[in-house]
Amino acid sequence: THGVMTLTQRSRSWIRNVLKPKFGVDVRHPEWEIPPAPEATWRLSDLLPGYIYQAYGSYTLHPEDPGWYEVDLLATTVAGVQGTFPLPLPRLSVTGFGVTLIR
Repeated sequence: THGVMTLTQRSRSWIRNVLKPKFGVDVRHPEWEIPPAPEATWRLSDLLPGYIYQAYGSYTLHPEDPGWYEVDLLATTVAGVQGTFPLPLPRLSVTGFGVTLIR
């Protein structure tokens, strides 16, 4: 199982076009990989109707940019069967960096 979390283009533009001119910040780390086991904890659900499985994973990421991240996942079973998130990809909002801007 492997996952990727990527800062959306809209969020990258917001950082570069709105925040950078005002505060001098820039995009720092727009892509994150969610590694396979054993680094990340993954498990598959029991078989659901329609021969569908759900993959559950747990991994701690520390995003360095505020904004929306799209999450993509490629799950591969031991038998070689692959599955992905259905479109549209899930989006995670990252806020609350606790930064105080001083003029």
